[in-house]
Amino acid sequence: MSPHIGYSDIGPKAKLVEFEKTSDSKLIFSKIASRKADDEQIIFSGSDVLEHPNILQFIKAARDRTYKIIQVIATGKKLSSPDFLIECVLSGLTDISLKIIKLTPDDEATIKNILNLRKVVPQFFKPTLSVGIYVSEKTKSELIQTLKKLETLKVPEIFIINTNDSKTLDISDALQNRKTRVFTIGFEDKHDYKTFCKNNRVLVLSS
Repeated sequence: MSPHIGYSDIGPKAKLVEFEKTSDSKLIFSKIASRKADDEQIIFSGSDVLEHPNILQFIKAARDRTYKIIQVIATGKKLSSPDFLIECVLSGLTDISLKIIKLTPDDEATIKNILNLRKVVPQFFKPTLSVGIYVSEKTKSELIQTLKKLETLKVPEIFIINTNDSKTLDISDALQNRKTRVFTIGFEDKHDYKTFCKNNRVLVLSS
């Protein structure tokens, strides 16, 4: 197996394919083709996932294998190009998760492109959008401002991801009075995404 690719089941109906720009294409196509009967979702992830020269072919291959959800987890730079974004969506991409530390102009351009695309393409091609904010002790002071900007842009789902070794990072002030769906990953609190999934994707927040 190439050192640049890893594969693991992340749930009973999803698989994760992680790769870098230099990943072996044959290996990636093999992972896509090895769809189990109950695999409904495939997730492409990695620091250079959208820079891979065959990314559109990977998306099309996943579509041909009838995955219901084809998702990329990536930075916003590549998708800030409207033409490339349309190519991805028409190839079969259904879900886009942007990962950010601090909201950049490229991120904002990408978010606007995706949301504008949802207004002009047929319902069948409309991708869903979420944004994952990677937070540490150093960056948490900017979290509230970042959340406000994302809400102004009308991002439908936001994930706050703890990059600290400890789960005790306190972001409770940032979770107050939010106008959109906000989940946490790597924290021990009532907004935890795993709890949300266990509740059959019903958001249950105690007071």
